[in-house]
Amino acid sequence: MIEGPRGTGRTTAVARAAARPALILDGARADAAALIALRREAVLGVAQPMIADLDRLPSELSAGLGAYLDGF
Repeated sequence: MIEGPRGTGRTTAVARAAARPALILDGARADAAALIALRREAVLGVAQPMIADLDRLPSELSAGLGAYLDGF
C-alpha cells in the first residue's frame, strides 16, 4: 500500500519498481467486473495492477478484497 497526495508520483514509482507499466483501477468507480479484469491482466504479467483510492472501494467489494488478493 502506498499513501500520499495526488500528483506525487506514486503510480510512476510503482511502475518503475516493477519494471513494467502500471494498470490502475479507480476504487471509487470499481465493480466486480473491473476487479476480474484487473486480476486477468495481473495473471498475464504485462502490467503491474494497482487499485487507486482503495478507501473509496464500494463496501460490497471491499468485504471480499482480502480473499481476492490472496489469489494473486
